[in-house]
Amino acid sequence: MIQSEEAPALQELRVNLIVGRARVGLSQEDLSRVSGVSRPTISRIERAVGSVGVDVIERLALALGTSVYDLYSPTAEAVADDDDVVRRAVACGISRLPKERNKLISRYIVLAKRQCT
Repeated sequence: MIQSEEAPALQELRVNLIVGRARVGLSQEDLSRVSGVSRPTISRIERAVGSVGVDVIERLALALGTSVYDLYSPTAEAVADDDDVVRRAVACGISRLPKERNKLISRYIVLAKRQCT
């Protein structure tokens, strides 16, 4: 399997899919239903594991109301880690991210609320 260190495009796709999905308020299951892409495939993309076909990316982009280009657009010069993804989502006013990141989300939401008051 291809790991994100070997394929920076997978890392960009991972971050943009997570933030894009959260921006429109869709769970992985919801996105799966809307796009016709299986939830396990969405999970693999969000973990930047393996590869995926253009047809899958097109369906995800359409379901998220964005473009394939935007899903692969660089998010920053440095590779984003999970903390960066959560910070970006919280900065957009988003609190719904994959369940495996619930603790991080809670921590950053508390921090964001403290900074806003």
